Order: sequence, then structure tokens, then C-alpha cells
Amino acid sequence: MWPPVSLEHEGADWHVADTVTPSAINSWIGEEVRPAAVEASVEAPAGSGRLTATAALFAANDTSGALLAFRGWALHDRKTLAFRRQPLPKLNEEMEYLQPRFTHPLLDVGPGFAARPGFYGRLTWETGLPLRLELFGYDNRADPEAVNEDMEWGWRTWFLQLAAVAQPTKHMEIKAQAMTGHSLMGYRQEGEEEGEAVGEYAQRRWVDHRFRAAYLLVRQDWDSLSLTARGEVFDGRQHGSYQGKDDDEDGWALTAAGKWRINSSFEALVELLHVRSRREARERDGEAATQHQNQLQAVMRARW
Repeated sequence: MWPPVSLEHEGADWHVADTVTPSAINSWIGEEVRPAAVEASVEAPAGSGRLTATAALFAANDTSGALLAFRGWALHDRKTLAFRRQPLPKLNEEMEYLQPRFTHPLLDVGPGFAARPGFYGRLTWETGLPLRLELFGYDNRADPEAVNEDMEWGWRTWFLQLAAVAQPTKHMEIKAQAMTGHSLMGYRQEGEEEGEAVGEYAQRRWVDHRFRAAYLLVRQDWDSLSLTARGEVFDGRQHGSYQGKDDDEDGWALTAAGKWRINSSFEALVELLHVRSRREARERDGEAATQHQNQLQAVMRARW
């Protein structure tokens, strides 16, 4: 299952509601944060509003963070199937002998199923005004020193997210998500940078990846037509002993989409997406470090 992170997806098929392509945050959730989980929620009134607390224990998400650290952020509407592996780009000289050119997002690394269960939790406050606030936390509790026979490693990944949905008018909706997280993989190496702290934090993992992303989305409705605009930023910083500054990343994206609800079964969407990002590690595959990309899509959706 996908944890309840996204404000952009809905329905049993987890489709994107207002655009064709989800944000970088929710594209990553769809491809790498998909554990086997048991989840429960409780609700209670809170003044004129309502509080909902959701918690889950999960397994088989030990490699979450590998794709984001080695490839970086991406925007697309593809969702990873349960046992499908994800390809990785060319790695640096230190990592190419330690990590295969693929990762399996649904995987327990180490002995036994759910030997180190992860957890996530969400607190939702419906304020009584046309405003909903959400706080979400995730920790897969993987062992960053665990490795299987295919040389896939555990990735200790955790992140926090603050999200909001507001409806300032009857026909306008505003959504926002902001995420910050951290992934660790591999053994500790003695710190080499001058001025590093003494003790445990003076030793760096092979990969120490800090990531952030945020977006703001506005949708305006007119009867059967809606227009959506979204702006977002994302970055990643490497602090490990084997993964260096070449794998740092900065980027932003703008999306504009129109949706026409033809009837209860059919809707048509048109989307224009522009992405700009820089990651020097792309040069290992003969690609430009800085890339500007534009994509125009038209989609017809049917439901029954």
C-alpha cells in the first residue's frame, strides 16, 4: 500500500486528481515508498473541527531512499509494482562495486520478514474552517549495514511532512506539501572533514543523503472545467564518505493543467510541465548536468 502522504492522489487506483503528473514528492512515494503495512485510525471531535490520528506498522520497505539518493527527484505518473525492480544510473567509482544497478522498493534486507518493522503516523486536524492541516512522519527503521546476496543494502530512511488543504472560495482549492528527510546506507567511516564533531557523529556512513521538497497547487473550478497550476522546488545533499557533492541536486518545476469532466464516466486532461534541475552525476552517463525539460500531455480517462 501507499502510506497516506499524497494530497494529489485519490481512489482505489490511486490516480492523480487534478493533473496528469504528480509532484516530485508524490512521484517518489509512488515508486519507492510502498510497504506492506497494517494501519489503523481513530477520530474525535475537536471544538468545531475534528482530529484524526493514523498509525501503522510496516515491513518490506528497507531499500526506500536508494532511488532518491542515486538518481534524484523525478516527476512522472508511473507507480512501481510489488516486485518490480527499479534501474539506477551509473554510480561513482566507490559505489559501483557495492551496489547493483537496480533497487527493489518492496524488500526486506536481512534475516526474517518484519524483523525490524518500520512505522508511520499522521495527525489530521479539520479546523472547522475551510482548512485542513496534516502532520506525517515515517521511519522504515532499516539497518544501513544489512546487505543481501544481490548486494542490495538496507537504507535507514525517515522523513517528516507538513501539508495543508484550504478552500478560500466555493470553487477554489489550494494544496501544499513540504517534506524533509534523511537516508543512511553502509558502514561508518572515520570523518575526514575538518571540524567534525567528536564521537559517533564524527563517523560518516557511505551514503548520508538529506532531501527536501515542497509544492503549492491552486485549482479553480467552473462547472465541468477546472484549471490547475502548481509550482515546486526540490533538492538533495550528500554528506557520506562514498557519495559526494557530484550527487547533490537542485531543481524546480512548474505545471499547468486543464480538466474537462465530460460526464460521470469520462474526463479529458491537458498538461504542460516544465522542469529545471542540476545534478553533476548525470555526466557519468554522458548527459548534461543542468537540464531543462518540457512535456505536453493529453489524457482521456474512463471510469465505471
